This record gives sequence, C-alpha cells and structure tokens, in this order.
Amino acid sequence: MHNCLALNCWKKGGFTLSLNVEAELFKFIIDPEGYDKDNFDVEWLKIFHNDSFIENFSKIDYIIEKLEDYLINNNDEELNKLYFKILKFNYDRDSV
Repeated sequence: MHNCLALNCWKKGGFTLSLNVEAELFKFIIDPEGYDKDNFDVEWLKIFHNDSFIENFSKIDYIIEKLEDYLINNNDEELNKLYFKILKFNYDRDSV
C-alpha cells in the first residue's frame, strides 16, 4: 500500500480517478448548488457522506433527482442509505 493524500487515493473500478474527474469533483464540492448538474456523478456522494455535506445536498434538487434515477436502475446499498439520510434531512427541515 502506498501513501497518498485524501481524494488522490479514491478509486473507482480499480483505476485512480483522472485529474479531469478530480477537478470536476472539487468544482462540485466547492459550489454544489451552482455546479453543472449534467456533470454530477452520484458516486461522489460516497466520498462526501458526513452529515454536514448530506444536509447541504438535501437542499439541492438535481442531486436528489439524479440519486433517485440511479437507484431505480442500480442496487447500491451505500447510496441507498445516503438517499434515506437525505430524505430524513428534508423531512426534519420541512417539519420545523
């Protein structure tokens, strides 16, 4: 195993992410509300899955829509849990 910094070590399908994808990932996390929804990858939610990120993502329609579309066609337990966590934040916010 080699040493590396945070996202440089994140792997998808056994291949290290390209610099272009990493650049897109950073653009997304810096401004998720203003990010180009066509470039959003639901797999990124697995990286930024703590409550502060999820609470913020729960306010962004395109994230929820893309996640729902993905889960309709894919069985992904981790994203399924994140989806319900997002819904819980929406419910908690709406019920106040």
